[in-house]
Amino acid sequence: MWRRKRVIIANAFSPKMMRISSEAHILMFSPVGMTLEEHAKHIEMMEKEGTEVVSIISHEVTSEILSGFGFKPEWIKFNRVNFEFEEGDLILCFCPNFRPEKAREMSRKEILKSGFTVYGIDILCYRSFGD
Repeated sequence: MWRRKRVIIANAFSPKMMRISSEAHILMFSPVGMTLEEHAKHIEMMEKEGTEVVSIISHEVTSEILSGFGFKPEWIKFNRVNFEFEEGDLILCFCPNFRPEKAREMSRKEILKSGFTVYGIDILCYRSFGD
């Protein structure tokens, strides 16, 4: 049975996280309609099957909030790093439904009040433009 090599837990996604090369990036991007608790159970199942779980959550309050929904601490640790996705990765991007008008850190209260939208970003493949 095919399984994923990695699932990446994030709070943001940027094209700059894609491998820089002369290749095209083919990915699927869609909202995932599950509760936070269901996501935690699904990630646990994937980990038991051998999938590596990597945290790239760059917002400390988001990390703290997710800890109350059944996520293992190592899955959601605050981890502001440069990261490059690989073919076959699944990114679960937990995006708060609140965006302040001015650039600033969001408060715990603002995020809890607004909730999250979770996007699944599936890195299907990298292909050269000539393929």
